[in-house]
Order: sequence, then structure tokens, then C-alpha cells
Amino acid sequence: MPNTPCLQRRTLFGLAGGLAGGLAGTSLLSRPGSVGFVSAFAAGGLSFDPSLATLPNQAAPPILATPMRELGPALNVAGPRESDLAGWARLMAAPLAAGLMQGGRLDLRYGGGLDGVTGANQFDARAMPDGRQALLFPGSVIFDRLTGARPVSFDCGHVLPLLAATGPGVLMVRGARPAPGSAANRPPLRLAGGMPQSGSLVALLGLDLLGIAAIRVSRESDANAVFLHGPHAAARAPGLAAAGYAPVFRTRDSRAGFAQAPFFLASLPAARLRQDSLVAAWHGLAGAADLCAALVLPRHCPAEAIGRWRHAARAVLADDGLAGLARHQALHLAAGEEAAAGLAPMRLAPAAQVALCRWLSDRGDVPPG
Repeated sequence: MPNTPCLQRRTLFGLAGGLAGGLAGTSLLSRPGSVGFVSAFAAGGLSFDPSLATLPNQAAPPILATPMRELGPALNVAGPRESDLAGWARLMAAPLAAGLMQGGRLDLRYGGGLDGVTGANQFDARAMPDGRQALLFPGSVIFDRLTGARPVSFDCGHVLPLLAATGPGVLMVRGARPAPGSAANRPPLRLAGGMPQSGSLVALLGLDLLGIAAIRVSRESDANAVFLHGPHAAARAPGLAAAGYAPVFRTRDSRAGFAQAPFFLASLPAARLRQDSLVAAWHGLAGAADLCAALVLPRHCPAEAIGRWRHAARAVLADDGLAGLARHQALHLAAGEEAAAGLAPMRLAPAAQVALCRWLSDRGDVPPG
């Protein structure tokens, strides 16, 4: 039989049709002789060999699916590989993998920018509550959600906290210590601010609550007050102290670092601390600024998976390398219920969120959009 272009086209269409039919269980590749047919087709051009055809009354053998390898646990890092958060993730990987007791495998997946928002949003949208994936994210994600600086769909109220690394923020001032209620008697503090939505908002709101006047300046050289927070706060403090700064307020009763400075709102009446919505908003902002890293699971994971991850989080606390890094950076590591309690103030009640938005509007710190 001559090998004509028409026959070549029919052969091609027949093969394509057989492949398409495989989606309905009638694939040409599932019939006896089909492997030889494809081999001859690929090696010998477009000629048709009748000896390779399958007889109509022959039964097709069963198709055996290749089993998929079970997916191992993964740690999603809300940040790029070169971020401080990624450094924490790499140190946590070994003790987490050992604590999970699943053959020592733990995939690290990085995504998004330094603020962590993109990575956290992606986890919120894609992660299944099957216990296979956890998220490590920085406090800037919650900070941006509270202030509206960026669109954040991730909600810390919809996850299960496993581990948190926190450090106290501290306001350092050059010159005399400001006294609460002195707004009318002294010139305002000049607070190094930088970007409109930054951790300096914690200091500004705290000073407002104390009745201490403060303004933000863009350059640190023009400032006489600096708010330190995050993993590098302890490292920066000695340099500021050498330049005449002293810690005057800190954001929490911390077990590590800046113990000589009083708690920011210690002078406020107890009733106001309990009832004032703006005070609650301050606690949320301060907690987000203090949070260097948090490890969480989707809330509705199977109980057995939650137990494994909680066991792994306790293994992280016992790791000497991580404990040493925490001491060096004046951070406190907490797991389980203590970690959950640390994140709880960042879930603002509606009244506190409204009070924060109103305060931001009054100061002109409203994000664009």
C-alpha cells in the first residue's frame, strides 16, 4: 500500500483519537500491541504496520495506576530565601522534622516579599486543613492588616498557633525622660518614623495615650526618639546608648531585654486599661510589632496532625541553636497555649479596630487606596 500523505493524516488522526479516548477509559495505549504501535510509529516514520493492530474481539488488560508518593510535611515561609524569617525557618527545620516523626522530611517553601503579606495570603487561599502544611510568618503581616497598609486576607484568628518568637519593642529617647501628661508643657518628641505605616505607630499611639506630644520625622538625624522592635532591636540599642539615648518605655513585661524601662502604659488607670478601645488597639499593634516569627496551622486540621505539630514545636523550644539565637536577639520563645495567648491581643474587637482607624485618620496616617 503506498504511503500517501492522506494515509499519513489518517494515521495521525487515529492515534490522536485513541489518546483522547484514553480519558474515557478506551485509550489506544491500554490495548495489547499498543506499545509496539507507538514504537513503530515513532521509529519508522508514518507508515502503518497491520501486524501491530489489535483484533476487535480481544479484551483490553486492566490499566494499573502508578501509586503517587505520599506528600510529606511542608513549612511555608512567608518571605524570600534571604530574609531573617528564612534564617529562622532553616534553623527550625531539623528539630521540626524530628518532632514530626515522619522520616525526617520537611519541605521548606519560600514565597512573597519581606513584609510576609503575599506569602501569608497565598497560604490562606491555598493550604488545605489536612495537617501537612504549616506557615511561618512575621508580625508585619498582622500589623499591615490592623492598619490597612496592604490588603491582607490572612487572619490570625483563623489559624492554630504552635510557636511564637517575640521581643519587646522599646522607645529610646535622647535627653530628659518625657513625663506623662506633659503635652502642653514641653516641645514634642521628634520620633524617627520612616514609612507612613511602620512600627513607629506603636510609639506614637502609646505616647498619645500617655498625653506626651510627639511628631514623626523622616530622618533619624533629626530625631530625639527612636522606637526599636524586631530581631535587631537588641543589637541596635548599644549604638543608640553610645549616642546619648536611653530606654524609657517598653511594650511588654518581657523576660528578656530592656528590663530597666517601665511598661509603656503602666501609669494609666486600671479601668482605662481594661475598657478603653484605643488601649486595646495599642496592645494589638504592639503585639504585631513585637512578633518576629509565628508558626501556625490551619485551624481545622485533624487532631492527630495537630498533636504531631505541637510535639514538633516543643522540640524546637528544646533546640540549643535556636535557644542561643533567641538569647542573642533578646527574644522569647513560646509554644502551645502561651503562643496562642501572645497572639490573642492582635485579634481586635470591632470597637478597637474602629478606634484605631479613627486615630490613624486624625493623625493623617491613612494608607492610600
